[in-house]
Amino acid sequence: PASLDFDTKVSYALTPKFAVGVESYNGLGSFHRFGAFGSSDQALYGAVDTSLGKWDLNLGLGHGYGSSRDGWVMKAIISVPIDN
Repeated sequence: PASLDFDTKVSYALTPKFAVGVESYNGLGSFHRFGAFGSSDQALYGAVDTSLGKWDLNLGLGHGYGSSRDGWVMKAIISVPIDN
């Protein structure tokens, strides 16, 4: 089922093309059981952002917390421009 998350990120740019930060992903529950925080997922990540030409790369290592948590998780997000 569809669900809703409240996600935040705070980062500090060390150079114009490299930043470090912290990301928080907080599940608010499915639309059917909205606000059921006890059964939602939450995770906190240490993350780095960098630019590779026109592409952007976000890498993170995090751990879930709360009652419905994941263990250690590695993530990668690649942003590719779709315009010229």
